[in-house]
Amino acid sequence: MKQWLKLSSLIGAFLSVIFVLSGCSELKFQKNETKDIENNEEEKLLERYEEIFKLSDDKAGNEQFYDLYLSPESKQRIAKAQYLENQEKGRQSLNKEVMDKLREVHKVVVKGDTGYIERTLTVCFNQECSDKIESKGYKKYVKINNEWFAVHDDKPIYCIRDEAYDMPEEFKRALSLITQRYEDRGNTAEANNLENIKNCLRIEYSETSKEINGAEGVFVFSPSHSLDEYLIKVSPKYSIKDDLLTAVLLRHELTHVFQYANNKDINSSEGCYKSEVEAFTTEGQFIYQVLNSEERKSLESRIANSSDVAGLFGTFLTIAKNQGDLVEEKTMNYLMANPYYQKQCGQYPTDDQN
Repeated sequence: MKQWLKLSSLIGAFLSVIFVLSGCSELKFQKNETKDIENNEEEKLLERYEEIFKLSDDKAGNEQFYDLYLSPESKQRIAKAQYLENQEKGRQSLNKEVMDKLREVHKVVVKGDTGYIERTLTVCFNQECSDKIESKGYKKYVKINNEWFAVHDDKPIYCIRDEAYDMPEEFKRALSLITQRYEDRGNTAEANNLENIKNCLRIEYSETSKEINGAEGVFVFSPSHSLDEYLIKVSPKYSIKDDLLTAVLLRHELTHVFQYANNKDINSSEGCYKSEVEAFTTEGQFIYQVLNSEERKSLESRIANSSDVAGLFGTFLTIAKNQGDLVEEKTMNYLMANPYYQKQCGQYPTDDQN
């Protein structure tokens, strides 16, 4: 249902460690030739980023980063001892010797006294770098007394766009419905995630159902895809559906968006199946636990007259009848027996082939 970029689920535990790794690193960044004030600040920020990568990958380097490069506000949120302990835990979680560290800067953005660097980090565990972990994301900086300082934050930055993409009103309403229902249930974390990423969501109808291989919705991207645009294509038949059914569809695809944004390891056969298990589980929870009772009744009342609604509930009924003690196990068994997902996830290598 989508293409994926290989990333490791370990990355969340040691992303901050990679930030201060030193050693032989590659930097690919095309500087703008126009020398105005804004571009000068971009260059200064990039130079600051380079300084950080020259720090040694040991306790002394981490202490130097904390003392000289971390913003005062960040130091108020995390004490030095805790920061150093987190760095050590991150290193231990690797369980492998790091052979090389590569980085590619895609974009430097300065907005007043706040700056962002979009980059891909690669940690190599062998000389050929065939055994590796990659992560793509933003790093945030603040300018104080004309100098840039790194911001330490455990929460990922999903989007830095100031304005939302133009999209059909029905998609806007469906997104609003999803966020509102999570707020109604007291799930402020999920509501905030959706709010933080919304300006980078670009949702549009496909030209034909064939364009998205007959699927109802697809999260589309390529390995060079910008974090400024998370593209979801929806079957044109949804142009005549109501907001409730559209919200259910988008909830599934939004799970894939967050998997990509959170650097999930999903570019393998096992990862593909796991990503779909999570998407179906989240979709089911949205229907049965997040939507209110009247909305669930509205969907259920249309089972007899709508093939789309009948198919939706039929899928979850089939999942429930599968073997397994947990919903995730039942869903995995359903997907692995389904020809569509066998084909989709079969295109990726197994762990033995990586």
